[in-house]
Amino acid sequence: MAVARHLVAVRAEAGRDEHLPTYLRSAEELRQQAASAETLRAYRADWARFERWCALHELAPLPASPDVLAAYLAEAANEPGLRPGQRWRYTPATLERWVAGVSWAHERAGFVSSGRHPAVRDLLSGLRRVRASPPKRKSPVLLADLEAMLETFEVRRWPAAVGGTRNRCLLLFGWAGALRRSELAALNVCDVRWDREDGLHLVIRSSKTDPEAEGAVVAVPFGRQPLTCGPCLWAAWARLMAGWHGSDGGPGGRVGLMRALRGSARDEEHVCRSPLPELPDPEAPAFPPVRANGAIGAGRIGGEAVAQVVRRAGARVGLDPRALAGHSLRAGFVTEALRAGASAHAVMRQTRHRNPATVEVYARERAPLVGNAVTMVGL
Repeated sequence: MAVARHLVAVRAEAGRDEHLPTYLRSAEELRQQAASAETLRAYRADWARFERWCALHELAPLPASPDVLAAYLAEAANEPGLRPGQRWRYTPATLERWVAGVSWAHERAGFVSSGRHPAVRDLLSGLRRVRASPPKRKSPVLLADLEAMLETFEVRRWPAAVGGTRNRCLLLFGWAGALRRSELAALNVCDVRWDREDGLHLVIRSSKTDPEAEGAVVAVPFGRQPLTCGPCLWAAWARLMAGWHGSDGGPGGRVGLMRALRGSARDEEHVCRSPLPELPDPEAPAFPPVRANGAIGAGRIGGEAVAQVVRRAGARVGLDPRALAGHSLRAGFVTEALRAGASAHAVMRQTRHRNPATVEVYARERAPLVGNAVTMVGL
C-alpha cells in the first residue's frame, strides 16, 4: 500500500500522463488493459458522480468511510422515478455498479474500499430484497421471425441495396453464429473465412467472457435457401465492398458499387461456391457503416447500431421494437435450437457458454406450451 501511495504522489507531482516517468507511463498503459474501454468509462463516470456528491456535502471522497458511501447509496435509492410508472429512479443493479466504480478508484489509489464493508453490503442486499423484480429480458428472434426480417431488406435498388445487403449478412451472422452485438461489431474481414465443408468460420478474437483473448471459432453453415445461407450473404456483401474499394478491377466508389449491384445474383440463386473477391485491407471491419446515399464509410459500427438494425427490421414484420435488442438474435438461436431438440451441450458449442444453466436463461420461449410436459400428461 505504501508503494501505491508513493505512485499516487508521483502522479500528482508530475501532473498529466505524458509527464510521468517512462516506467510509470508504461505500467499505467498496461493497467488500463485490465478492463475494457467501456468498463473503464463507466467506472470513471461513476467515480466522478460520487466525487460531485461528496463535494456538495463537504465530505472526503478518498478514502470514503462506509457511512459516507452508505449515505450516498441510500439517497440515490430513494430518488423517485422520472418516467410514468417508474417508482424509483435507480435500480439495485445500478447502485451496485456505482459501488464497483468507487471501489475501483479506491483500490487504484492504494486504499481499502468501503464497498466491501458489511454496512454497504447489507444495504445493497436489503435493497435487492425489498425491490425484487423479474429481470427484463429481450424477446427472442425465432427462425420464422428472422426469415421474415431478412425478406424486408432492399437488396436491388440503389442506394438502399447497399445497407440492405450489409444488414442481411449482419443479422444472419448474429443469429446463426449466436454472436453478441459487440462480437458482430468487432469482426474484421480476415475473421470471416470460407470453408469448403462448413461454410464460414468466424474468428472471435475476444468477447465478454474471454477478455484475455484466447479466441474462438464459430461456424456459420451453408443454408438450404440463399436467404438463410451465411456464405451467400457474405459473398454478396463482400462483392459490394470490393466494388466500393475497386479491388474487383472496377473503378471503385459509387460507380463501382452500382456496377457490383448490377452483377449481383437473384435471391433464389446460391452464390456460396463462387470465388470470393479480394478486399484491400484484411484488417478492415467486416461491417462498416453505410450512409443513406449508399457510400460505405470508414470505421466500425457500434453495438447500438446492431441493436437498431434488429429493432427496425423487427418492427417491419410486426414485432414490438421495444422488446428487441442485439441480444434477441443470440436468444432466438438458443430458443430455436432447444425447440429442435438440441442438447444443452450442442447449444454451448455455438454460444460458447460454460455453464448449462446459462443456456436455460437464454431460452426465451414465447409459446409456454412448446416442449412443456403439461401437454404430455393427458389432460
